[in-house]
Amino acid sequence: MNFIKITGTLIKNYFHCKRQAYLYYYGLNFKNELTMIGEIMHKQEKAKEYVFEKIKIDDIKDNTLIELKKSSANLKGTKFQVLYYLKYLKEKGLKLKGLIKDITFGVDYIVELTKEKEIELDNILNEIEKLLNGAMPPVKKLKKNCKGCSFFDYCRIK
Repeated sequence: MNFIKITGTLIKNYFHCKRQAYLYYYGLNFKNELTMIGEIMHKQEKAKEYVFEKIKIDDIKDNTLIELKKSSANLKGTKFQVLYYLKYLKEKGLKLKGLIKDITFGVDYIVELTKEKEIELDNILNEIEKLLNGAMPPVKKLKKNCKGCSFFDYCRIK
């Protein structure tokens, strides 16, 4: 198997759409109006952005890693993104809790790295590696939530 560089965004994308994750990993990334709005909202929140080797964290306050999101539309993906960050920092000697802040709706979600979640994360990382070492996933039938995706026009071309 090839060496795969996993990032939090890759994990989040994997939960949204395996094809999106694959394309993102291999360097194809698009921006649309929704992603640009998210970037603007992110800047307005004045996140500090800490960068460690292969991860970028929005903020850390009071032993809590904070991940800002425009919305919680891909909450499961974002939770595993945060779990990945928590595990990475734990391996570096920092034991933190996680907090996802939905900027649009003002909702917060607490994320904790338990032994069970760590095992689940490891299984997901293995699945991602298999995906990235294989062929690009084909376009499946486009769904309602595909319309807001920055890859929508690319996937429509087939």
